[in-house]
Order: sequence, then structure tokens, then C-alpha cells
Amino acid sequence: MYISQEAAARLRDSGWFIHLQDAIMSKSFCELKHTLAVTKSLLPARQDVFKALIETPLDTVKVVIIGDEPYSTPGTSNGLAFGSNRNYPPPELLNIIKGLEFDVGIKVPRGKASLLGWAHQGVLLLNSVLTTEPFNPGIHENIGWEELTAEVIKILLKRNNIVYILWGKKSQRYKDVMCDVQPYRGGIVLSSGDASLTHKTSFLGHNHFSRTNEYLVANKKSPIDWSNLNDDGGASPLDDIKEILNENKHTRIHGVADVNQY
Repeated sequence: MYISQEAAARLRDSGWFIHLQDAIMSKSFCELKHTLAVTKSLLPARQDVFKALIETPLDTVKVVIIGDEPYSTPGTSNGLAFGSNRNYPPPELLNIIKGLEFDVGIKVPRGKASLLGWAHQGVLLLNSVLTTEPFNPGIHENIGWEELTAEVIKILLKRNNIVYILWGKKSQRYKDVMCDVQPYRGGIVLSSGDASLTHKTSFLGHNHFSRTNEYLVANKKSPIDWSNLNDDGGASPLDDIKEILNENKHTRIHGVADVNQY
């Protein structure tokens, strides 16, 4: 099994799975799942591979941040792009926090930054490649993850007024995906360019946080509280719809595949 049973169940309930079913059943994704199943040390943990989709259900998405891949240092990646389990942010995340402070004029305490607070406000934090292995960055490139991420973007591009933010070199490829999807229902694309987020000056001055909120407010959507990094003790939006899902569990569409089945 390439992800945990609990994660598979939560992915089905998040609203994403039914739209990604064809991609997950494809030959290329079956090969990817085999690779993951035989990988002994997988990052992030198997229950967190689809955490981005689980913590930000489809119907809640207002902003999409695309990163490159999970941190390859064990104990760091939590399944959200740039989010970290550690008590002090890694360099890429620290650079983002500094950019946030520069942009909106706040001071963010240096500590854990899981980014669950963003995810629970409708910020989809999705990497281009969802897995890696310890101290071996890039090892899971070109095994199928990029195609799945492209499918996620295609689903969202059919929805209205979503902000797309591309951070890092590999994420820039999705500009082409955005140009190809029709009908395009509006939204803006913000990019850090080809500069690596590890470079201390690459992130300052882009003002992605304030520009995102300006766009959301202009389109009658609530702005993101970017200072809420962790949402400690808060519930995922997925928890809010569980009761409805449970009430309708006997009337679900027949034939919906299990995420671990294929």
C-alpha cells in the first residue's frame, strides 16, 4: 500500500478524488504507486502524501501555491508545500516568512510553521512532486507526480477567481498548463520567477501576500490571514462536512474507485 488507509478515506471525502479518478487509475500512476509501495523510506510519511488535498477540500480553494518537492531532511516535511514539522523553519520557509513580514508589515514569531493555518483558510499548498526520499532530492521527479499536479490545476482552472502562486523553479512549468485550459474562468498568476527560494533576496519585493488579498477582496472573497501559520487546535474544513458525508454515505455514486485499489 502506497498511502495509509486513513489518508485514502480522507482523500475520498475531500471532494478531490472523484475528479482525479481517471488520473489515479492511469497506467503511469499505477507505476508510480508501485514505486512508492516498494520505497522503504518515504518523505513525507505515507499518511501525509496527500495532505495538501485532504486539508484543503476542493470546494474551499481560493489560493493555490505550487512548490517543487518535499524537504528531503527526515522529520521536516509534513505534506504541505513549504510546511514544516520542525520547531524552527527550514531556509526556504524562513525566506517565505521574511517575505511575508516585508510585504504586510507584521512580525512572525520564529517557531513551528506547519502552514495548516493557511490550508484551513483555502490555500492549497501543493508540490509539483509529492514525495521524495531521505537526503535524495529529486529522486521522485518524472515518475508521474507532475502529471497529477497538472490535473489538479486543470480542475481548479474551471472554477472562478482563484489565485495561483508559483514558487520555485520547477513550478514554473505549470504556466503552460494554465494557458492550455479552456474555458479559463479568471484568476491571477503570481510567480517568483526562476529564482530559488533559498536565495535570501529572491522572495522580497514580490508582495504576493498583499496582492493575493487585494484580488480576493475585489472578487468578494474573504482575505487570507497570513499570520495564522499553524492553526493549532483548529479543525480542518473537512471536519465541517463529515456529518453531511456520513448522512449520505449510503447514497454515494457507485463505481467510485478506492485510491489504493489500482
